[in-house]
Amino acid sequence: MKTILLVEDSGPTLEVIKRVLVDLGGYTVLEAHSAKDALRICDQHPKPIHLLLCDMMLRDGTGKHVAQRARAFRPELQVLFISGWPQEYLAAKRLLEPYDELLQKPLLPAMLLDAVHAALNPAAVSWPAA
Repeated sequence: MKTILLVEDSGPTLEVIKRVLVDLGGYTVLEAHSAKDALRICDQHPKPIHLLLCDMMLRDGTGKHVAQRARAFRPELQVLFISGWPQEYLAAKRLLEPYDELLQKPLLPAMLLDAVHAALNPAAVSWPAA
């Protein structure tokens, strides 16, 4: 069973996403309501964490900052960002790189589960021929 660290500072949003991941996806979900909580979990959780699913704009930091610091503890960590902010805005603020995976809120359950599955199984994704 894969473990996801979900970082979202909106309690209701975190609960909805967690329910989808647990009930429909069968994942184990660790909750963090802040960047500080997320980094503490990355440092102290005794088992593997397979995916960081992180909001881009947190009260105490950015998703980019959390991902960079989390990978210092866990270099194998896959990352998937979520945000209600437009992708263009995040890129202009240098919070999003072209290779970063971003899901736009609001999220449909099937869209969330498909993106999480693809992030956890990058070899299974087939890319269109150029």
